[in-house]
Amino acid sequence: MFRSIFHQGSISVNDNDYIKAVGRYMSCEEVNRNFSLDNPGDVLTELIEQHYQYRNGAIHYQIVSYLFDNVNSSNNKTLSEMIAMIFRESSTDIISIFNILESRFYDPSYFNRLVAFALGENRYLDKMLTVLEEQDNNDIITSITTKMIALVSPSISIDQKNYQQYIVKQGFNLIAFVEDDDLPSFLNNIKQLGVVYKDISMPVTPSENQALLFIADNQMYSLDRINYRVVVAGLLQHENITCEQVDELPWSIIERYQLSSLKSYVNDNIDKFVQDIFIYSKENTEAIIVVLTHSDLSNRLKVEILKKMQFTVTNLDVFPERLDIDGNKISYHDLFFSYEHVSPEWEVLIDYICEDCDLKVLTEYLETHAQTLSQQELNLTDGDSYNCLYMKVICNDQLKDITYAAVLAPIYINVHYWDDRLSIANFSRLIKNNKVELNDESFKLAAQCFISNTEVKSLETETINTFVLWFSKFKEIFFAKTDYYLCEDSDNTLLEKMLTAINSSQQFTVKEKASLLYSYHESYDESFLNELTMPHETLIDLIALSTDDSFTIDQIVRLLKLGFRERTEIAHLTNELTEREFSKIFNQKSATLNPSKNLNSDRFLSALQQAGLIKRWSQREDGKYYVDCRYEEDESYL
Repeated sequence: MFRSIFHQGSISVNDNDYIKAVGRYMSCEEVNRNFSLDNPGDVLTELIEQHYQYRNGAIHYQIVSYLFDNVNSSNNKTLSEMIAMIFRESSTDIISIFNILESRFYDPSYFNRLVAFALGENRYLDKMLTVLEEQDNNDIITSITTKMIALVSPSISIDQKNYQQYIVKQGFNLIAFVEDDDLPSFLNNIKQLGVVYKDISMPVTPSENQALLFIADNQMYSLDRINYRVVVAGLLQHENITCEQVDELPWSIIERYQLSSLKSYVNDNIDKFVQDIFIYSKENTEAIIVVLTHSDLSNRLKVEILKKMQFTVTNLDVFPERLDIDGNKISYHDLFFSYEHVSPEWEVLIDYICEDCDLKVLTEYLETHAQTLSQQELNLTDGDSYNCLYMKVICNDQLKDITYAAVLAPIYINVHYWDDRLSIANFSRLIKNNKVELNDESFKLAAQCFISNTEVKSLETETINTFVLWFSKFKEIFFAKTDYYLCEDSDNTLLEKMLTAINSSQQFTVKEKASLLYSYHESYDESFLNELTMPHETLIDLIALSTDDSFTIDQIVRLLKLGFRERTEIAHLTNELTEREFSKIFNQKSATLNPSKNLNSDRFLSALQQAGLIKRWSQREDGKYYVDCRYEEDESYL
């Protein structure tokens, strides 16, 4: 049995010692560390004759190399049996055997052939995968993994999903350990498995750059912010593009540098791109418009872009008026205005106003941009567009006064559109802001809206005051036709309300007030004037205008009752009477008066006495009056 082993000249002592060590069940690791064979072929023959080839120690790097160098069916069978023996070991021992063999092979290609033969031809790929999953990462694990992926067809695995997940778990950085010659097959095999990396890192070596280009072209990375910034920046390192620049302009950069594979990937996954990447960028308006109009972008994400990104457009022509969100129709254009994405210009604003726009959104937009709009021209005077402008802006009661004034500045007021949509409050604001000239036509239309259809007694003070303010701004026109503007030929109640408001107005002078009161003293009730609150100055001017002695005396009496005691002024007013008898009172110590009987002399003299302007008076039997006057210098009585 041992003749051949010890026969001189047949096998060297060293090789003989190895065979004996195998016979003593020395481990693979020990024999590989302790023996270097002189003639691996003869040793293998002897091991086979002694049936030692199935022992752990028979797995010697030189014998394995010999089997690869001398390929035949017998040797293949022997090697396959050795491989089977290896994979019957524990996971730890399997890794140890591969580790010692890799470290001892004088040519690294033998380890490549071992991995390919064991995991490929002998189909231990899934077994090795299980072994690898149980180990902590180290050099041998990395080496086996890279060789396994590069040299073994993934189709051999019966659980390719698990294989794919294992590769993904190893991460993109595993590529750094792949030999240059193995890289093409490595990349093709992970592509075949559908590997999608989640942890792309910036390439450093040429091989890593090659790998990144391959992965980018084949869309083998998850489309998220972290990966995307690295892929784009990695592909454009020669352009000095940084990850931070990609964060800011994720769409514009791939457009500018024509990264077609990335653009295709983005287009095919536009929702994910927008949700995870684009919406957090600082993209320019042009890019945002392109993305918003992308045919495959969901309506939900269009809304999110409007909510979260900053940009402005000058028109909404490329955007539909409405969107369907989960079966609900919403106004797309409302959102553009609500989130301040529309430049404040009248052209686009008129288009929006003519839609079924949200009045609250429009109002808030106008509040924000009123000053800008006030400085722009608007050439719109009638038609359907003007009607919308009238209804939603001119008649907008929700606008603040300062906003209304600014927004209305460039707007032409076509009075022929006035109707019940125009509130008195807005009519008042138009007047205050000098937007409407007073003329017969404008007044007639205003009266139809705010006076004609209203019970005069129930007319609001605001309504009357607004008309009076209007009159005050166009006094020349107003005073030329006061009968028309004061509606003199209608109900006296309206006239009285107008005169009352004018009397209280700060915009009319004392003389103007007095003039109107006297002009219409025969039209209004006597009680009206008596109840009207007037300062002394107005009464004095009113008296000065009068040519009716009865009216004059009544107003002098009223002036005295109001506490007016200026003797000289009362004397002057009395001297203006047509009836000259009363002038004696202020020029004599005593006087006998014979005034016209149709004058209320008793009332006048009583008022003078109560005011202390005469001492006493009495009426004689002949109807004449005796008055005990006061000298002007007798001031102690005054």
